[in-house]
Formats: sequence, C-alpha cells, structure tokens
Amino acid sequence: MSNNALHDILDSLHKQLASLPALTPQNIDDLKAIATEIQSTLEKQSPPTDNSPTLSSRINLLVEDFEKNHPQLTQTLSTLAERLADMGI
Repeated sequence: MSNNALHDILDSLHKQLASLPALTPQNIDDLKAIATEIQSTLEKQSPPTDNSPTLSSRINLLVEDFEKNHPQLTQTLSTLAERLADMGI
C-alpha cells in the first residue's frame, strides 16, 4: 500500500473525528497519539524496530472501544490497522 493511500485513510479519520461530539478526552488523546506516530513512521518510510506493540495492534484495541457507539469510525480504524499490518507497522 502506498503512503498516499494511508494519508487518504488518515484524512478520512481526521474528518470523522471532527464530526464526533461524543468522544471522551482520553479517546481523543489516544487517537491523536496514534495518528502522530503513524505520520512519523510514514515520514521515516520504515517500520519501527523496537519490541513495543505494533500500531496496528494498538489501533485494534481502540476499535474494540468504539465498535458500539461509532461504527463508521470503527470501520476506518479497522482499515487503517489492516493496512499498517500489511506494511509490518
């Protein structure tokens, strides 16, 4: 998957987040932290080399939190996690 496709998914995520009033401050902080880390990884154009949980696995944990209340956000996060996993991130 190209970086452009990931940027498109991130843009979609940002738009969805802007329109969701029911997110908690912790949800917003978690999503922003992951978005920042994804952007940093894309700029480096290489997957992280440490042993921390992958971005895709952390996104999947967020998906579980959002499934009931935010189905469209859940779909976008799932797609993002899949693409990152395909890239080994």
